[in-house]
Amino acid sequence: MDAVAIYAAAVGTVGLGWQVVSQLRADRTKLVVSVGGSFDGAFVEDNHQLSASIVNESRHEIPMPGLEIFQPSIRRGWPVRAADIAGELPDTLRARDAVTLLIPSTRFVGMRLNDPVVAVARTATGAQFTSEPTVIGHLQGQRDPG
Repeated sequence: MDAVAIYAAAVGTVGLGWQVVSQLRADRTKLVVSVGGSFDGAFVEDNHQLSASIVNESRHEIPMPGLEIFQPSIRRGWPVRAADIAGELPDTLRARDAVTLLIPSTRFVGMRLNDPVVAVARTATGAQFTSEPTVIGHLQGQRDPG
């Protein structure tokens, strides 16, 4: 009988530990960030836009994170401000909600279209979430403006 009690206690402890770890992982902030766009030819025309999406996969709302478009090849970033986009930025991003920002290309003077860019979202607590590198345009034989 002692072996059964020891086995039951061990299984119960492991089960309780698993529940604690699962709860802690579920309560952390998780954002998925992506960037995209379609730019051909002259990059600085008003009709071109870059899109950046932030998806809150957390179970809680978070203050709207700061966003920066960064190009690693030239080590340059472009912070995205509310004045840069059409529409309004929400103050908070609700749990399991998303926001897509359309940013005019005129904001990105000096960006190299054939080099990858990433979107970087930073929360108020300093956590940083980065998109996969994405090439946003093709110059079709033209030279990069940067």
